[in-house]
Amino acid sequence: RDVCQDTPDTIRASEVRRALRWQCYCPTTYRLYDFMEKFNLSHSESLDRPAFIKVFANYRFINIGGARKAFRIVDGDRVSWGQVKIKQLSELLESTGHSPSKKSIAKLVERAGDPEVMIGWREFLLLEVHYRAGLLEALRENMGFTPDEVKDLREEFEAADTQKQGYLHFEGLRKIVDNHPPALPNDELRKLVQESDLNMDRRIQFNEFLWITRRLQDRRDREVMAQAQAMRKEIGFNIDEVRQLRDLFSAADTDNSGAIDFAELSTIVSGFVSMCVEAAYELKQVVREVDDNSDGVLDFWEFLQLLRILQVRNWRNFKGITSGMGST
Repeated sequence: RDVCQDTPDTIRASEVRRALRWQCYCPTTYRLYDFMEKFNLSHSESLDRPAFIKVFANYRFINIGGARKAFRIVDGDRVSWGQVKIKQLSELLESTGHSPSKKSIAKLVERAGDPEVMIGWREFLLLEVHYRAGLLEALRENMGFTPDEVKDLREEFEAADTQKQGYLHFEGLRKIVDNHPPALPNDELRKLVQESDLNMDRRIQFNEFLWITRRLQDRRDREVMAQAQAMRKEIGFNIDEVRQLRDLFSAADTDNSGAIDFAELSTIVSGFVSMCVEAAYELKQVVREVDDNSDGVLDFWEFLQLLRILQVRNWRNFKGITSGMGST
């Protein structure tokens, strides 16, 4: 109901991220788009309740599979199920797409009763359910944000509250919004402020700031997904090629952050080109061209742009070596 406000009982594919949050899965934009591409979901596609339930079931199955391999013991053609130390719980939850805090892990270990206990696959699934149940309480209290996200947002809010009044005026909010592209026109931002100001005091309290930020993130999700699909067509890689390149990217993105740094990029490229000192320098120059937000890392779509540039310029015979990766 929280998501289906514009069209009752139907959500757009671009709103799946928020809907997944109410099931206590908080995917990064890249991780979500990666999933949407696998199931050929357009950002503008509409989903009714049964369709969303199917999407959620597929999402959970795929992500929970990230932890399943830790319990599987393969001996030739035989596969059996083993146990792992509960100390690995944080790592296991991260492999399924969660971002557990130390506090939440401590609670789960306490529930298990012994910090040295071994757990099997079924015990892990139960602990994952308990983790999501605890997270749901926090999401309900915080407009759909996790405790860590609320902490970061409060820091931004307090930094913009230069007079330490406990609230913001429009100008303070404007500065925060400008730090998180894409840009939003003043009239649209003012409309959000008016909708959030239920007591009509013209002051943006922190809970109103959370409400506004949640709407802004929903807007960004829609725009990012639309831009990503348009970019794939513009770059020229087809769906199968994108999937192959996604596998390369995911193998390097070991922390599932949705971004890779230069060292991780070099590891990928070294599979095609000998990475001498000069090659590393040249590659860094291309990274600067595609790193739109200058954060020093590449998301998946910046990575695709970089590969296409290397092909077009035939950097160190890159075009010939990677001839199977799309037409130029």
